[in-house]
Amino acid sequence: MIASGNRAVSYAKAIYEMPVVKVGDLIGISVKEAIGLGFHRIVIALLPGKAVKLAAGLMNTHSSIGDARIEAITWAAVMAEINGELLRSIAASKTVGEALHYLGDAAGRVMRVIPRGR
Repeated sequence: MIASGNRAVSYAKAIYEMPVVKVGDLIGISVKEAIGLGFHRIVIALLPGKAVKLAAGLMNTHSSIGDARIEAITWAAVMAEINGELLRSIAASKTVGEALHYLGDAAGRVMRVIPRGR
């Protein structure tokens, strides 16, 4: 299992009984290295902000590389059939946390779209 940071490592260790390697923002390189080492199954532990960046195709999730968090969560909300004023609020959010707050009970449904990419 790879994790992006200290909090993701802590959450992963609390849920799974397997070694966790902290890789920081270099998710894409870490996955490629793991595949190169012969791993066939890779679990990635991320907090929501990093997860939506990864879903948007950013393999390096550092803020200096790029950011598509709000666009990705807005897209996921559309795919989860969120519409109207709620969708406009999500699109205007400054953070993933703010968008998830607006989503309320629908947040889980939207976040489940993220890893599937559809």
